[in-house]
Amino acid sequence: MAVFEIDERRVDGTNIKAGDFQVIVEPISVEVTLADMVVCDRGTLTIAKLGRVASGGETALYDMVCRG
Repeated sequence: MAVFEIDERRVDGTNIKAGDFQVIVEPISVEVTLADMVVCDRGTLTIAKLGRVASGGETALYDMVCRG
């Protein structure tokens, strides 16, 4: 898992807010849903936007927007 502060150019004030984090996770035997929480060094984060990179239908990684 990699956690980054969200780039201010992505902030739209509605779906993505200042202070949100971009979280990238490799899906090793895990299926992530919006109901899940992310626990990391930034604390326990809620998934605000679940992004998925899927080549050929199989998830290669999750690229999520999370907030604490």
